[in-house]
Amino acid sequence: MRWSTSRRRKKEYLDHIENSMQDAFTKLLGPPEGLLFRTYLRAWKIFKDPSTMPECVELIHHTLLLWMSIRLTTRSSFIVGEETLGMKQNILDETNPNHGKIPLPPVLGAQMDLILIHHIQTKLRRELLDKLQKMMSKNKQSTWLVTYLVIFILLHNTALITAHDAGYAKKHGMKVR
Repeated sequence: MRWSTSRRRKKEYLDHIENSMQDAFTKLLGPPEGLLFRTYLRAWKIFKDPSTMPECVELIHHTLLLWMSIRLTTRSSFIVGEETLGMKQNILDETNPNHGKIPLPPVLGAQMDLILIHHIQTKLRRELLDKLQKMMSKNKQSTWLVTYLVIFILLHNTALITAHDAGYAKKHGMKVR
């Protein structure tokens, strides 16, 4: 029973990640005419194009899922809807940029991160790198654009993670090199 509940939660989380991707482009990648937005949009269009080779579709899909799941671990989450777990709407004071929002309780946030990091990201990362290595080793000109887009997104993701971690360290008074 517990195993199937865990699998169902993981599936629900993956569905949420999938449904959040395109909306995240407009919120996280800058102006539509910018390089970042256009690059991710190009990857999205190739991913959605029915004429794209299946191995390219799978690789881009894994890349975008991993990117989105990591974005979720580096951003604050809030409770929405009528159920507030007994917390008041004004739990954050007026100086907080998220005033009026209800943050996830720390235990719930930790549980969600556990699912994301250990049950979703670990598998995606392993499968993505395996697929990318296989595609690159074939050295086919028809996959060069997809290879470029995937590597671009992975490097951009690395830059975002590094910036997030540096900001977190600075916010909490840790030394930054």
